[in-house]
Amino acid sequence: GGRRADGLRRRAAARFRHSPLSLDRVGCETHPLRREARARRGSDGLGVRSPPLTPARPQKFPGPACCGMAAATLRWVVQMHRDVPRAARFYAEGLDFSVNVCTLRFAELQSGPLKLALMHTNDSTLATQRAYSSMLSFTVPDISSTVTKLMALGAELDGPIKYEIHGKVAALRCIDGHVLGLYEPA
Repeated sequence: GGRRADGLRRRAAARFRHSPLSLDRVGCETHPLRREARARRGSDGLGVRSPPLTPARPQKFPGPACCGMAAATLRWVVQMHRDVPRAARFYAEGLDFSVNVCTLRFAELQSGPLKLALMHTNDSTLATQRAYSSMLSFTVPDISSTVTKLMALGAELDGPIKYEIHGKVAALRCIDGHVLGLYEPA
């Protein structure tokens, strides 16, 4: 009985230590979750404890910043367009993006730290996949003039401008059917 239980405990501990959920895999030695895992292991080093009688309070993971690692940051958004120069002009003139690079097959635009990459596609079903488009959302100083500019460049208003308590909102589709959200704070 005793040897079999010890063997089962060791195998369970080995699975725990090598699982992706193991607290031993947390970044640095000083991380609070890693210290806690070492303290729970006790003197036998197996890492197996009997379950508590009451459920433990969930712990908030402080994230990688505590270990000197940076969090993920969004650098690029990529959209497929049939006419890349026309799409670049749409974003540059309609939403004041700066154009870093523009060729027939690729364009790099920028608005603050966000970069928008436009890539060429010959896919004729691009316009028919309207229901599955992601949405780019922009805060603008004047929603009416922005909608007017974008519609002059080929956008379609997707419903009326809505006047909410927090401000005005509008949804449009750009020249290749991608959804754009506009927001003017109250």
